[in-house]
Amino acid sequence: MKKGLDEKYNINENIFDKDCEEKYYWLGFIYGDGYINKNRLQLALGIVDILHLEKLCIFLGNKKRPIRIFEVDGNNYCEVRIRNNTLRDSFEKYEITVNKEDREKNIIGMIPEEYIRFFLRGLFDADGCIGFLKENRWGFCELTGREYLIKDILNYLGSINIIENNKLYKNGSIYRIRFNKDESKRFLKYIYFPNCNIYLNRKYEKFLLYFNKSYNPEEINQWNLQNKEKLK
Repeated sequence: MKKGLDEKYNINENIFDKDCEEKYYWLGFIYGDGYINKNRLQLALGIVDILHLEKLCIFLGNKKRPIRIFEVDGNNYCEVRIRNNTLRDSFEKYEITVNKEDREKNIIGMIPEEYIRFFLRGLFDADGCIGFLKENRWGFCELTGREYLIKDILNYLGSINIIENNKLYKNGSIYRIRFNKDESKRFLKYIYFPNCNIYLNRKYEKFLLYFNKSYNPEEINQWNLQNKEKLK
């Protein structure tokens, strides 16, 4: 039987069976930006983030998997499509196979606590942002998503004393956590410290800019020692 295009390239279909930083990072990123159609994962990003799709292909065990380039309304995008039943079953547990508006599970409660920060880093890379106010003198960050997810995250971050303000902002069906200056520092420190092996390059560079403007010299020295290879 002739294989379809999506099945042409082998992957490590059991890669999500073992708990590790990359597993939960990619679960968070795909939870935010991925789409499951039957047994096919589709992940499309702006062309500026094509290297991130290459990281995913390497994680899945086949860096030669082709990345589709396409254009919509004058904007360029890149996309990976992966058809695999075992991979789909791994995602089903976390309701990634369900439309976002129909998901009901508390996914934060399903993740071992030592891996939650990796999941949140992936989700933040997909659906979060870092901004600056007052001529770049201090910054803030935001995280968006559906009500069920954002409320679960808000409750968890409150339980570990990262966030104090439990107010949510709503725009249609999308909810938003907007961290103030101190909460932003605690949240970003939580998802990036200590050490950080997988991230969206563009957002990580913005974090480093935020970091050098917002953290005290002792924190910066500690970070530089832990991450000196990345900062070269």
